[in-house]
Amino acid sequence: MQTVMGNFISTTSERLDTIEVKPGQLIFVSDKREIYLDINGDNVAKRVPYHSILTLLTEDARVALDNPAQGFYYVIEDNKLWNYIDERWTDITNKDEKEDKINKVLVISVDSTDTTYPSAKAVYDAIMPKEDAANKTTTLTSSSTDVQYPSAKAVYDQLALKEDAANKTTILSASSTNTQYPTAEAVYLGLNAKVNQVEKGAPHGVAELDENGKIIRNQLPSYVDDVLEFNARVDFPATGETGKIYIDLTENKTYRWSGSVYVEISASLALGETSSTAYRGDRGRAAYEHAITNRGTAFASGLYKITTNSEGHVIDATNVIKSDITALGIPSRDTTYTAGTGILIDNNNVISATGGGGGGSSVSIQVVGDTLVINTQ
Repeated sequence: MQTVMGNFISTTSERLDTIEVKPGQLIFVSDKREIYLDINGDNVAKRVPYHSILTLLTEDARVALDNPAQGFYYVIEDNKLWNYIDERWTDITNKDEKEDKINKVLVISVDSTDTTYPSAKAVYDAIMPKEDAANKTTTLTSSSTDVQYPSAKAVYDQLALKEDAANKTTILSASSTNTQYPTAEAVYLGLNAKVNQVEKGAPHGVAELDENGKIIRNQLPSYVDDVLEFNARVDFPATGETGKIYIDLTENKTYRWSGSVYVEISASLALGETSSTAYRGDRGRAAYEHAITNRGTAFASGLYKITTNSEGHVIDATNVIKSDITALGIPSRDTTYTAGTGILIDNNNVISATGGGGGGSSVSIQVVGDTLVINTQ
């Protein structure tokens, strides 16, 4: 960078040769602390260096100089250049606050006629749109050695690999509308719910199912299927297993494996009505139901008039009374008792009789309710 201050310019050594030689122009090279003066000697413009520059650390050190020699003095503390001549100090750098308005430009372009003193904005605007062709890359990868100036295509390709936050989901399910960009947690939870293939049928794993959704027999302990059912005897396996029971559902017979043949566990019991046969179950059931549904009612011992059902079982009974007996003609005709020798009937219908001659025994007969009472003396 360089700053124009009337006929004084502050610059660096690398920029010195880019400055046009103009007679009367004073140039200060800050990094080398040298002064150059452009002069016109022998009708030729040239730049003459001045190396006799004294350096001071502080402004106080310059002020404290006693009888300084004529020449240039550079103060490091405030980066100022002074000239002492004719017993007078001149602050040369005091002019560097000024900007050359005449040469100032706001836009740098390929057809610009003067870019010697561009403004900071012009320089910034010119540099920003540029692409560093030397550092340009067409691929962005984790192993890329230089991605400072990627091409537009490289940027696009890299961004296309990023996760779409808008479509990000935290749940993986059959009804999820978009699982294109699941989170790591969603993937973990989804996979964690699955059965590991190596665990199927393995120790401490999971049992497998057959085509009917049942656990395969060889993955069950032996006691679980100790009783095996088959539609018929011919469906039994050719070689059985000791300790298991085989049932023929057609004949309803049970067998065991002896080691070489199937042996019926118990011979079939024949049906019949003898001591060595079993009574028919259908008849036994009919008798049982008859006894339960048609049985009679129990009554205390006595003389009753009874009622029976169609099966002849007593279902009701009432006590027999005198009128029930006489209605049957017992005795066959009515009996009338009249008094006679030695017989007396009082007002209570008590019959008394005594023996003849006045010295025999006596008898009294009385009906009390339904009871005939006879007393002798």
